[in-house]
Amino acid sequence: MTSQLLGPPFALLLLVGGLALAPVVEARPKLQTPALAVTHPGSTFLALSLTGSGLGTPASGSYVEAQGYVGGVLTVQPVDALSPDIVVWTDVHVVAKLPPDMTRVRARVVTPGGRSARVRADYYQYDWFDTSAAVAGNPTDPALEPGSGRIWIDAEFHRDFGYWDPADAQVKAALYPVAVGTPFHLCIPGCGQADVPTFGEDVTLDASGRVWFTEGGSEPSRYDGPRNHSRALAYDRAAQTIRVYNLPGDRNSVIGVAWDDGRHRIWVAQTNPGRLTSFDPDNPGIPREEFAWDFSSLPTCDPGGSGSFCSNDPARGCASFFDTRRPDPGPDGRLPLHGRKPHRAGPVAIMARAQQGC
Repeated sequence: MTSQLLGPPFALLLLVGGLALAPVVEARPKLQTPALAVTHPGSTFLALSLTGSGLGTPASGSYVEAQGYVGGVLTVQPVDALSPDIVVWTDVHVVAKLPPDMTRVRARVVTPGGRSARVRADYYQYDWFDTSAAVAGNPTDPALEPGSGRIWIDAEFHRDFGYWDPADAQVKAALYPVAVGTPFHLCIPGCGQADVPTFGEDVTLDASGRVWFTEGGSEPSRYDGPRNHSRALAYDRAAQTIRVYNLPGDRNSVIGVAWDDGRHRIWVAQTNPGRLTSFDPDNPGIPREEFAWDFSSLPTCDPGGSGSFCSNDPARGCASFFDTRRPDPGPDGRLPLHGRKPHRAGPVAIMARAQQGC
C-alpha cells in the first residue's frame, strides 16, 4: 500500500474547512479611561458612560460591573446588558444607570469575549435654571461677571435683561429701558414692527463692570428695507443706571458686542448691512439717552475730509463704521471701486470705507 501527498488544492480545502468549523472568538472588550459619571441635583440615578471597543451587542452573559461606595460601604453593582437600566449598548459605547449616591466608581464591561480592565469614572454635575419667568425663554450668549459669579444673559424677544444670581441660584430680571414706539423689524412669522427686539444675541462686561447688551430686529432688505432699529445698552449694576446708545441709520441688525479696553471703545457687529461699529461710550460727543429715540437723521462727521478712508485713529468723539459687505457688481460683472483701492488688511473690510457718526 502506498501513500500519496495531498496537492495544494486539497490542502487549501482542508484549511478552509478547518477555519469554517473553528469556533468564533469574540474580541475582548477594551475601555477608554476615564469613564464619565453624570448627575444633577434631584436625579434618581447616576449615568455612567463607558466608551471603548469590542463591547459587543446587548445579550445574555454581558453586563457592566460597577464598584463604588454607597453610604460609605464598598458595593459591587452589576447591570445586565438586557436590563432596563442599560440606556445604550453598542460595540463602542455603553451607558448604564447606577444608584444616584454611588461615589468613587470604577467599572468594567464583561462579555463572552472576556473582561475589560476596570476604569475610574470622573464625575460631572449639570445644573439648569429656567429663564422664562424672569426674562425670556431664548437666552443666547452668557457672560460671567468676575468677582460676583453672576451670569448675565441677553435673550431673544425679551422685555428684560437678566442674570443668574449665585446667592440663591435664581435667574432675575435687571433694569430695562423699553423702546419707544415700534422700532424693531420683526419677521417671525410674517413681518412688521415691534417694541420687542428679535435679536438679543450677545452680552459682555467692560473694565469698569458695566454690562453691555445688544438689541436689534430681523435683517432688513438692504438699505431700502423697513425701519430696523438697533442699539447697544450699558447697564451699571452698582449705580442702577442704564445708558442707551442708538445706532445711526435705523437700517441695521446688531448682533455681537466686544469691549476694547486698550482703546476704551465698544465694538458691535451688524449683519445687514455688514458692518463693524466702534465708539468711546464715555466721550461727550457720543449721544446717549436714558431711553430710545430715533437716530435715523443723525449727522455725520469725516475727520479726513470728503471721500477719505477711515483713519486708524479716528476722532474720539465719533462713532466709526467699517463696511464689511462686498459691493454689488456693476453691469459688466466687475466690483466697482469708485476710485478707492481694495482693502487688503484682513477680514474686517472688503472696501475699507468708513463713516463717522457724531
